[in-house]
Amino acid sequence: MDFYTQLFLYLSILYISLYLLFLVFRKKSSVPNLPPGKKGWPIIGKSLAFVGAAKNGCPEKFINDRTAKYSPDVFRTSLLGEDMAVFCGAAGNKFLFSGQNKYI
Repeated sequence: MDFYTQLFLYLSILYISLYLLFLVFRKKSSVPNLPPGKKGWPIIGKSLAFVGAAKNGCPEKFINDRTAKYSPDVFRTSLLGEDMAVFCGAAGNKFLFSGQNKYI
């Protein structure tokens, strides 16, 4: 190959590599903004902790522990295989129920 063909080939590979790297790193920044919290094990989630708190007679302890650990307004968890966000404060409930069933 002559010099210009080889140069064109190398520059093309470099351009494609940089473009793919740009796409990969751009995708990572578009992660949705999720509330704090952990989902736990797949399918089981935090169900065992919730059932344990309910069995001891205080299911609100499950909620109180997570609001103290993550956020007093909203946190995410997984119960019975379903991912969910739990709104605890008055502002969260107002946001949820004033949306005319858009969010439910």
